[in-house]
Amino acid sequence: MVDVAARLWGRWPRMLWRRALDSVIDRELVAWMFEFEGQIVCPNAYLNEIDVSEERIDVVGASVARGLRRKQTLRELVPHLDNLVTAVWAGSVRGELGVEILEAACNRAGKVGSVWLSLAKLRSLLGKEALAMKAAAKTVEVEPELSDAHSFLSLLYTRRGLDEKALKASKRGTELAGDSGRAWVSYGVCLSKADRHEEAIVALEKACDLEPTDPKAFFSLGIAYDRAGKTEEAVQELAEARELDPGDVTTLVTLSQVYLRQGRFNEADEVMGKAEKIAEPSELATISVVYGMAGRPGEAVAVARMALERDAALVKAKRSLGLNLAELGTLEGTREGIEVLTGLAETTDKALDWSWLSSAYGKSGEYQQGARCSLKALSIDSHCNQAWLALSLNLGNLEEREAKPLRNRQ
Repeated sequence: MVDVAARLWGRWPRMLWRRALDSVIDRELVAWMFEFEGQIVCPNAYLNEIDVSEERIDVVGASVARGLRRKQTLRELVPHLDNLVTAVWAGSVRGELGVEILEAACNRAGKVGSVWLSLAKLRSLLGKEALAMKAAAKTVEVEPELSDAHSFLSLLYTRRGLDEKALKASKRGTELAGDSGRAWVSYGVCLSKADRHEEAIVALEKACDLEPTDPKAFFSLGIAYDRAGKTEEAVQELAEARELDPGDVTTLVTLSQVYLRQGRFNEADEVMGKAEKIAEPSELATISVVYGMAGRPGEAVAVARMALERDAALVKAKRSLGLNLAELGTLEGTREGIEVLTGLAETTDKALDWSWLSSAYGKSGEYQQGARCSLKALSIDSHCNQAWLALSLNLGNLEEREAKPLRNRQ
């Protein structure tokens, strides 16, 4: 079988490969295409993005290939298909291929909601939120008793700001899940976002009891305590989350923020320093934002530059760099900040970026130009609060400057 595969590999017909994908659930053919001499291999003409030298690709081969070869039922294959989502997230499998495989599976899914849920997760991962919502709703339709489907639908609602729908879906997921810690985490987070802090704390404490090794449960409980104004308890839970997952940058940054609010600056700097050493560029951009919010523009600028050295196209880092340069209080910093923010606003053409540019011009005393940028922002989004605020400040300062000579003459 292996020799035959080796001889055919270089001239595998694209049409046959697509037919194999269409039969992904019930054809043994796909199994050996995914697993060949212990490696994950696919026709280069169709899947040249897959790097077979990366061990992480085994998540597909070890599970999908074995599952297909054994001709398992669709329901038995669900964990293997869900691993495909993980492989795409890890960069091991091209996202479009993952969607194609899962859509083929869904066409034969019948009443197996978990396959639709995997498709919803993958679409969400790829930034296709509307399509993810449709797949998640289909999951609930075909298998209404699946708790994970309600919990994931709740997450999608939360991202869209539909907090009431999110809370309802999450509550239903919790009712169906019983003793599932993940469902209680989802429910607790929704309660916290709805400012129902005490209820959130109760739900998340239950999640931690059910999943004592899950760092996400303790992290979410720490956030809930912090929002409830209980910073000491927040530190304890965030420290527990850090103990369970020392390499999670989000936990380190959040813990540092709570330390800052408590005035424990040395501890905040120590934790943030550890986060900087292990952070990815996008995480460095977040750290820069946190420094800026803490009134430390110098550190914010330094970290933003670090992020951009590793990813020059990172919008969040550019935004933080421009804003915090303008906050340094130096002429050079303000001019560079305006330059960075101008390039960003012209590229994104978003109301918020024009608003930040307006604020930067205001800090440099160029109130007329600042007002023009605010008006540009409002032409894009008339409900942008930051644009109205910047416009008000610029016009107020401009009026004050023009009125000052008149007062002096009087």
